[in-house]
Amino acid sequence: MGKSEDATLYEKDFNLWVDLQVEVLRNQKFEEADIERLCQELEAMGRRERREARAYLRTIVAYLLRLGYHPSVVERQEKRHRWQVAAGNARDLLEEMLAESPSLKLSLSNSLEDVYRRAVKQVARDAQVSPSVFPPSCPFSFEQVLDENFWPEAPASLNLPPEMDEKV
Repeated sequence: MGKSEDATLYEKDFNLWVDLQVEVLRNQKFEEADIERLCQELEAMGRRERREARAYLRTIVAYLLRLGYHPSVVERQEKRHRWQVAAGNARDLLEEMLAESPSLKLSLSNSLEDVYRRAVKQVARDAQVSPSVFPPSCPFSFEQVLDENFWPEAPASLNLPPEMDEKV
């Protein structure tokens, strides 16, 4: 199959295109490979993997925020176990990803503050409070976020506006 036919196949039947590219590479017929699109697809795979890992990290951070900073004491007590299970599941999935791709760890560690800001927005929307209720920077280290034995306790006082004192 020629390169112009590959281009058409790529647009019409991506899965078949992938199968043919794998066959071309396995048979070491490199001159027949659709190199440019293969490079684009490999780059996209890397972006998807990083995005998936950040999503797991955000899920974990969001549950840690709920456990340690959710403005409703009652809700924190009632949902604690469920939130720990959900965070634990996300930790397990992230641990598997990091075992398969250890180089993701540095990228994730560097993105913790950005992930934290997004998790704060998510939890604030869910709790119907201002994001200012939560600490301005991530109160958890990257190691704590990954540590299956780490569970935050609520601080003695939360930065709640006066109208929230009635809810807690």
